[in-house]
Amino acid sequence: MNPSCSIIVPVYNPGLRLAPCIDSILAQTVRDWELILVDDGCTDGSGAVCDAYAAKDARIRVLHTPNSGPGAARNTGMDAARRPWLCFMDADDTADPDYLETLLGTDPVPGDLVVTGMTDESPGKASRVRYAFPSRVTAADITLLPSDTRILEIGYPVAKLFDAGLIHSSGLRIETRIRLHEDHIFFLQYLRLCRRILLVPGTPYHYWHHPDEGSLTRAPKPVEEILKEARMLTAEMLETAAHFPGYPEKALCEAISLYGLADYIKALRRASTREEYRKAAQEVYENRQLFFSRFRPRKGILHKWMDLMRAFRTARNTKS
Repeated sequence: MNPSCSIIVPVYNPGLRLAPCIDSILAQTVRDWELILVDDGCTDGSGAVCDAYAAKDARIRVLHTPNSGPGAARNTGMDAARRPWLCFMDADDTADPDYLETLLGTDPVPGDLVVTGMTDESPGKASRVRYAFPSRVTAADITLLPSDTRILEIGYPVAKLFDAGLIHSSGLRIETRIRLHEDHIFFLQYLRLCRRILLVPGTPYHYWHHPDEGSLTRAPKPVEEILKEARMLTAEMLETAAHFPGYPEKALCEAISLYGLADYIKALRRASTREEYRKAAQEVYENRQLFFSRFRPRKGILHKWMDLMRAFRTARNTKS
């Protein structure tokens, strides 16, 4: 095993949730790591908490930056990383003591991507598995993965191990023009670069949901920003599928429906004026071929199809 990993944690106002995150890293069974805490302009005192931990453990480094969003913070962490492997955590999440051991214990080689499972956690509620792999799978590319893996959908940067050398040599960066799906786009781009994928059983990563979601609070997004996110993520999924022409069409359609196209519908629903709605409806209408060929309504989301039909009618009426 090559236990040489940089753990990157963007930190923006996580409050009391930060200490459990850092403590779970300190408790790792693998001891050879560096932790890079990127203080993304915290205003709740979390930057000082980071400094206090760094003063006690030489493996911890803190980078203080103006608030620029999670994508920019992760880029800053990647630029500063000194180890051959990278993994990410969010500042309000936790990991089991074998998190790094699970990822690094696969004996990865340059060009690999290692993915393990995660659970959703909420205070006072039982854990729920978000995704997990029943057995270890090694594949040269995504076309060789089991059809139920749904690799295009699990775009979170956490619960994964990335080759730092591949990222740096390719100039791969996390998108900073958007603040939703920027990590998913990064993952899709890495998928097209990596030489091998290893799926590992277990759920050592715990993704926490809190009633107030204080560290994730954002002002309501303009409709144009939601449309931009939809355009970019949908385009990346289509490009990834084109890069791997053997990837199952059904799995591709499900991934696009669940993420990219769903954001178009979100834009329709978030429109606060008639003009905003018409603008969103017009873009949806212009992409109608994509919707008709790729959208796969699942049980419980047929109402989204109705949103699309309503938008098509609005766009046609506006043009006539």
